[in-house]
Amino acid sequence: MGTPRTRLSTSRAADLALLLTLAALVAWYAHDAIGASTHWSNLIFVLPVAGVALVLCALECASHIAGRSSPVVRAQPAKNAAPLVGLFAGYVLSLNWRGFDVGTCAFITLHLRFFGQRRWHWALAYGLAVAALLSAFFS
Repeated sequence: MGTPRTRLSTSRAADLALLLTLAALVAWYAHDAIGASTHWSNLIFVLPVAGVALVLCALECASHIAGRSSPVVRAQPAKNAAPLVGLFAGYVLSLNWRGFDVGTCAFITLHLRFFGQRRWHWALAYGLAVAALLSAFFS
């Protein structure tokens, strides 16, 4: 007799549902971008990123189905995430009046402080470096 088939646990089924939903949203966005684009050169960033995301979703789904998924890590309580959500909301809402460079530097510096960086000058230097590199990249 063969081995009995094991059922998917609730958490694995939820993970698979989330992965399939993410893959469907990526595919829908890529399809919509192709339909809205007037030229293929407009899709030079969208299609490769969508392809990589779909491949990663497929690999993770295969890993879950085969039972080789990584162990579940317990999430931190929501009260620990609330300050980060507020910090990100403040960052996004302040971009119009503070600007991208200053807002990004402040967001990264405060984010590093929240996660335990005790030295202000290191957090500020890192925030300045990332903001400068992002500004140079987008210009």
